[in-house]
Amino acid sequence: MYLCCCSEGEGRIRAEREEEDFEKFRSLIVETVDLILREEEKKGISVTQADLLKWAKRLEKKEARHENALAIFRWMDSKKMTFSPSDLELYLRVILKVEGLDAAQDCFDKVDPNFDNMDPNSGAA
Repeated sequence: MYLCCCSEGEGRIRAEREEEDFEKFRSLIVETVDLILREEEKKGISVTQADLLKWAKRLEKKEARHENALAIFRWMDSKKMTFSPSDLELYLRVILKVEGLDAAQDCFDKVDPNFDNMDPNSGAA
């Protein structure tokens, strides 16, 4: 019999929950992001912006599910969530892969010219 302390057990449970949530996002279409998040909220599980970014990155890089990653980014954008420069770069790269150069350029053109100065993690002051 294996006994673990609470922090290890809680960490394992959180990892299992995150994996279950990620599986839901693998077959994602834009309209289902709200539905998935509402279902999780009803269960008392809060999905953070960091969770969404992690799943979008995983979908894009490891799963090659660019359309699904784009659905997450578009949902986040519609909710006015802020992106770091590296998150914005990934968002634009996903748009480029899914919709092409013109769409990526259109999105880039909408970025505030002072974007780097607004981001506290960019190192710009």
